[in-house]
Order: sequence, then structure tokens, then C-alpha cells
Amino acid sequence: MQELTLNLPEGIDDGSFVGRTAVRGIICQNGKYLVILGKQGDCKFPGGGMEQGEFLFGTLTREVLEETGCHVNPDSIREGFLVHEKTNRQSEEVLVMDSYYYFCEVASVRESGEAADASEYVVENFYDGEVGTKVCWLPLAEMIARNENVKDLSKAPWVVRELLIMWELQKNSL
Repeated sequence: MQELTLNLPEGIDDGSFVGRTAVRGIICQNGKYLVILGKQGDCKFPGGGMEQGEFLFGTLTREVLEETGCHVNPDSIREGFLVHEKTNRQSEEVLVMDSYYYFCEVASVRESGEAADASEYVVENFYDGEVGTKVCWLPLAEMIARNENVKDLSKAPWVVRELLIMWELQKNSL
């Protein structure tokens, strides 16, 4: 697993620390990636925080299903990236987070329960019930452009971490 670190502002070691582990899926089909489009025009890979008693792969499959409605094929999971990150929050807390990114494949589930090709699957407003978000497939260049154009990072702080992964994907595909 390739490890990456986000070097954030000086003085970040002051205050109380909150630890978190997250797991995210890098899902590519037909040259496009499955992403969550946010309110700021940003995009991020589906995933989220590990719950007590969970393992990494369990978190990956649960989060991808919750956020996209797609089932991860357990046999397809391959190591990707690990991002170590320290982030100041609005309070005196410092978030120390490890985000594990795994390459994997998915199938969507139609209402009838049968599996379908996930590459055409789009669900408006599926992600965490937030209005203004949607799940879709985008080419890497568009994902990078969207995240580089986010003006207010305080409203989408994950953009910096997601761009780090997108740039690595771009570099590895050249």
C-alpha cells in the first residue's frame, strides 16, 4: 500500500487530538470513476469512517453500499493508498485521520434485487440524503478539474486529500 502524508499548518500539534480511520473505494469502469458530487462542485470517492468492531474491508463494503447503492465484489479488493492526515477543526481539536483507499469493483442492485452493470448507475440525492449531491461516473481529468476549482475549502475540506489521490492515479496512468 502506497503511503502519503498531508503536511498541514505549523502549530497543528497544539490542542486535543481526535483519531479516526476511514476507508474509501476507488472504483473504475470504462475509464470513469464512481464518485460523490458535492454541493461545492467537488467530487470524492465513496467511503467513510470505520465503526467500532469493524475491519477495513467490512467498512469499505458497508460505506460504498450506503453511499452509492452499489455492492463491492469482495474478490476484487486490492490495496491502493493510505493517507495520513492532520487537520485543524473549528474548535481546539486536531483530527488525526488515516484514510485507506482500495481499488475494487462493484455491481448495482436494481429494485428487483438483481445485479446490474454499475457503470450506468446514477442516483440523484442518494449520498447521505443531502440535497444537492449525487452519485455518478466521471473521467479522472474532470474529477481533478472540479476539485481544483473549489473556491471555499472550508466547506469541502476533503478536496485536498481527494486531489492527492487523483494526482497519484493520474501519475500512475501516464
